[in-house]
Amino acid sequence: ATRAPRAALAPSSRSPFTAPLRAPLRTMTPAPAVASSPGTARLAPSRPVVSMADASRLTVLVPEKLSEEGLDILRAKFDVHCRYDLAPEQLKDVIGPYDAVIIRSASTVSREVLEAATNLKVVGRAGVGVDNIDLDAASERGVIVVNAPTGNCVAAAEHTIALLCAMARLVPQADAVLKAGGWGRSGFVGASLAR
Repeated sequence: ATRAPRAALAPSSRSPFTAPLRAPLRTMTPAPAVASSPGTARLAPSRPVVSMADASRLTVLVPEKLSEEGLDILRAKFDVHCRYDLAPEQLKDVIGPYDAVIIRSASTVSREVLEAATNLKVVGRAGVGVDNIDLDAASERGVIVVNAPTGNCVAAAEHTIALLCAMARLVPQADAVLKAGGWGRSGFVGASLAR
């Protein structure tokens, strides 16, 4: 079998949840069942289109700790409310007026949270996985879900290198022997990485 050129595969292999958000924000939901021809669907905005010129009026809820550098970028264009005091179950009680919410792994954007989010346009996941977001409910409400799929690449690579170095130099085994009261330094030389 012949393989399609790599460029031909790229658009279909790309997840809609990893695409970067571009202005203007548009939320789309299926229009009433009026199609011009069989098998076609027409899309209509579910809410007024919000241009980036109006972005300074948008409010963003941040219920989990984010870096100050990231928050400063958001604050330059949006009204950011950091609510680190919220328990995960309290999110649905406060989310109503917010245009966007940025979560990490401790918060869950469930169907109930999305139903309470009467003004929500975007759920941002500061991380890779979106398993803590009800994607079906978000799609039904026309809420865009975005994540940061490459956000932890450097940290994961560094951690991998650290584990490889630890294994090459027998660090876990030496640690176990030392904690058990032994020493045996010569038995834990391991392999040099410089060879």
